[in-house]
Amino acid sequence: EYDLGGATNTGYMRARWFARDTQERLKNVLGESEAMSSPLMAQVMTVEGWSDLLNAEMFCEAPAVASGPAITDDELMAIAREELTDAMSVAQSSGATDYYNWALAGRARANLWLGDYSAALADARAVPDDFMHYSQYSINGSSNWMVTVATFGENTAGGVREHWWSQVDTVAEMLMDPYTGELDPRVPIHYNPGDMGVDGLTPHYSQWKYQERGSDIPLSHSGEMKLIEAEVLWRNNDLAGAMEALNYLRTRAGLTAHSTDPMPDSELVFEYFMHEMFAELFVEGRRFGYLHRLGQVEEVFAAIGDPDRPLPRPTKFAISAN
Repeated sequence: EYDLGGATNTGYMRARWFARDTQERLKNVLGESEAMSSPLMAQVMTVEGWSDLLNAEMFCEAPAVASGPAITDDELMAIAREELTDAMSVAQSSGATDYYNWALAGRARANLWLGDYSAALADARAVPDDFMHYSQYSINGSSNWMVTVATFGENTAGGVREHWWSQVDTVAEMLMDPYTGELDPRVPIHYNPGDMGVDGLTPHYSQWKYQERGSDIPLSHSGEMKLIEAEVLWRNNDLAGAMEALNYLRTRAGLTAHSTDPMPDSELVFEYFMHEMFAELFVEGRRFGYLHRLGQVEEVFAAIGDPDRPLPRPTKFAISAN
């Protein structure tokens, strides 16, 4: 069986190795002082921190150093937070604003994971409203896998879950918001009646957020920061603040805001939060880490109803066999 999770684990560790190796080469070429005030150093230090962040989110353990022993995801996340803080310092001194904001957004996620909610809230609020950082793809190199396999290749496993099929407007090619019936531009879905996946049996509803093999995928953005803000305020029982953050996302997408008169209870605010997380992070490859941390993997995916894969199931990937 192809070790998909392990391949990703190996890729993150390889990216971290390149980042660390480049840091040493910059110091050798530029000298310690000049290197530590270079935007290039800010870039590779941010990549180092994000590599550990992503590994900690997706895997239950991973080595912190080459050929070292595996440590827990929480231990690795704490290291990622330190690395991102160091990257922010170099980015600030070198004027590398884009990398400062990317490192800051990563640290907000790390603080959230580690349960430092006040720090997560402060970091998320400090990220600019127009922030967006992409993972870049190319038709000539590393292609957008969702487009290559799921959309063009009509791989059924990469299609939109049956749970949503009845709520897809196949003319507008968008999901209808389950609360208002309005079209949600954050969730574009393509389906022509009769479209089948490669199994020839299953209707294939494809994501339509990315339409080219070279389409870039957001790795982090201001919408995610609003989700972090909403979650922390919900945890603090500031339901009015949480609803303000969630309604900000809805109105920005052109949807009607949820009513706050009367104020929804905590359970309903969490339900709203879960749906906004789905819509904001649709096909961006990081919602699963949030579901694991919130203990919602089984709740969300139980509707699949596959008798050959009964619950409970693993909620994170295993480390690479290599």
